[in-house]
Amino acid sequence: MAGQTAGSIGGRVVGNGGAGAPNAKVYLHSSRSTFRLETVANAAGVYRFDNVPVGQYEVCATAIGGGFVDSCVWNRMGNRVTVTAAARAATADIELQRAAKLRIQVSDGQSLLAGEATKGRPLRVHIWTDNFVAIPVFGSAVSGTVRNFEIDVPVATDVTVGLEGARVRLAVEGTAAEKSVLRTKADVAAGSVKTVAVSVLGLAP
Repeated sequence: MAGQTAGSIGGRVVGNGGAGAPNAKVYLHSSRSTFRLETVANAAGVYRFDNVPVGQYEVCATAIGGGFVDSCVWNRMGNRVTVTAAARAATADIELQRAAKLRIQVSDGQSLLAGEATKGRPLRVHIWTDNFVAIPVFGSAVSGTVRNFEIDVPVATDVTVGLEGARVRLAVEGTAAEKSVLRTKADVAAGSVKTVAVSVLGLAP
């Protein structure tokens, strides 16, 4: 219809195997404006946004429970959809990816991370996705001199782990680094916990 300025976006949120993801929370946003919408999919995983202005959008979803990663983090640019003046309805199905646990285990036998030696620059852990989005891993469980950082990542995905910030020398999986910035790849298999072992070797020059 000529002059059409708004339409709808709808589709289905599915898990691996094509089964609907009931009650998934679906988000719609535009990188070109502040327009944002959110809704909840029904029991079959079906969702719909109405009165969406003409333009290009990204849609993503999160499912509480079910063992899926957050597509708004891991695939936020992978579900693009356009509402045009010529079409009243656009379709965008969202496929969720199964989650596995990645653990970054930092051994700090000399307790350098907790001391003044780091000069107020705490160790920071990031995960890089395939589309180069950096995801911070917040918090850690401390047991003696070992810190465990954990995050859910897509199964069978080669992710990049980065550690930076503290003024210490690090080693990952037995390989030392000259600086306090490390990157290593970890292929995380389905139904497993992948552990990346990091050691604090000493102070950086």
